[in-house]
Amino acid sequence: MPTDPLYDTLLAAPTDPAERALAARYAPIILFDLREPFLPLAAGYTLFTADAPSPSFPREITLDATDHPPAQQVIEYAIWWDWDIQHLYELEHAWVYLDAAGRVIHAEASWHGGFQAMRHDGVIALEGDHVLICSEPGKHAFAPHASWYAARAAPHPRATTEALAGMEEPLTRSESSHGLPWLEAA
Repeated sequence: MPTDPLYDTLLAAPTDPAERALAARYAPIILFDLREPFLPLAAGYTLFTADAPSPSFPREITLDATDHPPAQQVIEYAIWWDWDIQHLYELEHAWVYLDAAGRVIHAEASWHGGFQAMRHDGVIALEGDHVLICSEPGKHAFAPHASWYAARAAPHPRATTEALAGMEEPLTRSESSHGLPWLEAA
């Protein structure tokens, strides 16, 4: 089997055994569609014991936020897909919040560039210490329950831009309220 030098480097990176065991103990269980063609290739983690910016997602990790009980620690999981249906790569995230006793008190995960709490009907689905997270088929956005994808699958009330893009001539500067400088007046 051919090897990938970058992947081999990631696997060979030094880790603290206690931190790795903690990350493994609370690693989320990602539930995929039976016919999901693209599965993750790698995952990394970052442990937070104080508020700090995420190293791989545009957000601040806050242990004592208003939308969840105070956390003692947060584990960020960065999950990597290579070449999926619409992207050259996909990097999704999950965050597991622990209290001082080591109980999961909150969880969040990424969803189309943002993130949301992993609570369905107010409850975090757990299997032991592992948060159960659903992965959107072919897209990989995370949700706490598969029913959350129904709204995305429903028809949009107006046509998508893909179906109608390029059907008309471009507006001239006089027709456009934006005055775009690269459009010449007719």
